Amino acid sequence: MSFTRQIFTIFHEVYHLFTKETDVYYTKYEEEKACDQFASEFLVPKVDFQARLANVTEFESIELISALADEYTVSWATIAYRLMKLGKISKSFYARIHMDGVRKANSASAAGNFYYTRISYLGVPYLKNVFSGYYTGKISIADVGRYTGLKVSHISRMLSSNMLGGVLS
Repeated sequence: MSFTRQIFTIFHEVYHLFTKETDVYYTKYEEEKACDQFASEFLVPKVDFQARLANVTEFESIELISALADEYTVSWATIAYRLMKLGKISKSFYARIHMDGVRKANSASAAGNFYYTRISYLGVPYLKNVFSGYYTGKISIADVGRYTGLKVSHISRMLSSNMLGGVLS
């Protein structure tokens, strides 16, 4: 996990603790979004961010996004997402920045095996809960994809290759 992702994750988890959530591995989608919003606001305060943008005229700029990401010690995708939410960049430009980051994170030189990286990032307890919900019919394969950030084909490959070992038994 990149350093910026680790920082974001720490503040995401702090919010779980702050709200006295006892099971930080598996919570409702809404709570996860609230944790992400807290971490984002903590690391890139909206008022400060907007003041920083006061004299900017060109927002769809890799150089700007890179400089802001370095300044706030967050990922390019975090900055691009905030700019998109403020209406400063298009959804397609955000998607390009986001996908470039995903490709870099999943490349062999950056992160090793994609599936093992995903398992490590999400955590075995969380994956156990997600797949248990799927196997008991409580959630769909589309829900599994949403909760894990994986495409259906990736979910199938992960399960068929037994990368989770006996975790799901």
